[in-house]
Amino acid sequence: MLTSFFGKSTPINFLILAIYLFAGYFFATFKGTGELLTIEKIAIHLVFVGLVIFSLFLLDFMVKKNDLSRPNSYDILFFVCFIMLIPVVLTNETLIFTNVLLLMALRRILSLYSEKNTEKKILDASLYISLASLFYFYSLFFFIVLFLAVVRKKHTTYKHVFIPFAGFLTVFVLAVTYHFIINDSFSWFYSWKPEISLDFSSYNKITLVIGLSIIATFLLWTTFFRLIKLSSIARKERPNYLLIIVVLIVTLAMALFSEEKTAAEFLFIMAPLAIITANYIEKINEFWFRELLLWAIIITPVMLLFV
Repeated sequence: MLTSFFGKSTPINFLILAIYLFAGYFFATFKGTGELLTIEKIAIHLVFVGLVIFSLFLLDFMVKKNDLSRPNSYDILFFVCFIMLIPVVLTNETLIFTNVLLLMALRRILSLYSEKNTEKKILDASLYISLASLFYFYSLFFFIVLFLAVVRKKHTTYKHVFIPFAGFLTVFVLAVTYHFIINDSFSWFYSWKPEISLDFSSYNKITLVIGLSIIATFLLWTTFFRLIKLSSIARKERPNYLLIIVVLIVTLAMALFSEEKTAAEFLFIMAPLAIITANYIEKINEFWFRELLLWAIIITPVMLLFV
């Protein structure tokens, strides 16, 4: 039943997942907090839940626009379910905003292979990554993805390689100007790069352990499956096919280098992992196994919310 329902790409699928995500956001945000709601707080929460749903839209748009999967809703289904497995990601507004910026950068990077407006796409991607780094320093790792896409692109010139530097310098100069005007200081620069935290005490919760274990299992198994199927992928589809693996590795590094280990940092890996998992599901021939897997990934987050 779920296989046939999410095996199609329809607006109702997106609506149901958006509602599921909306409910999960408020449940994760207010569970056990006793927070007194005001109109201002409600407005702020609506903005951030809107950003989470917008990231869902961005992912769906990228996948469909760049033919990263077949016409289905498996990618956004897994994205939502991965988030719900670790609902703490919904309580970190900084990471939510950073993730949206990186998804917008990835959208421009994936579109580089169309050979249209190349310079503008590279500049846009570099601006998004640079802006994201102001909120989460290790977003700069995403320049690896951008440079790799530029180098592998046909008809690349030396000018294309230098555009990301121009984008970064533009954002950096604006940031310096802002801090000089507001704070009359350059001290923000010295605290821009945070210390890497090795304190994993926040992971000592059964719900987090279960959620992270499930995500780690999907990450290892589906990535391995993707690599062994590489030789069967058409040559014209390989650049983006491989690029998603690079994105997964880069975002995993971003999470591991985080300043604070709360598990919210794993939000970054969920979009590329959702794409890879969707491709894996598409390749499964056994209907019963696919159906069982989809039911499990939907029901498990709901059960964990009440633990």
